[in-house]
Amino acid sequence: MRLTPEAEVPDGFKRRVRVEKPHASVYAHPKVFKAIREIAAAQGCKPHDIYLEGLRLALRAHGRDFDALNRGE
Repeated sequence: MRLTPEAEVPDGFKRRVRVEKPHASVYAHPKVFKAIREIAAAQGCKPHDIYLEGLRLALRAHGRDFDALNRGE
């Protein structure tokens, strides 16, 4: 969840507004997540980068462009 910059409200107080970011859960055996963490550590990146790489490969295999879709195109 991300907080937007504080917004002025009529009574003069500042109020933060929460903006929900889209998210999805991935269910797999803990050994899968451990392997992804190990791969990420060996490559010097975060597990999230490995997940995005997998999404790009899966979408490319089905004729879609992850980056274009992610930009909303």
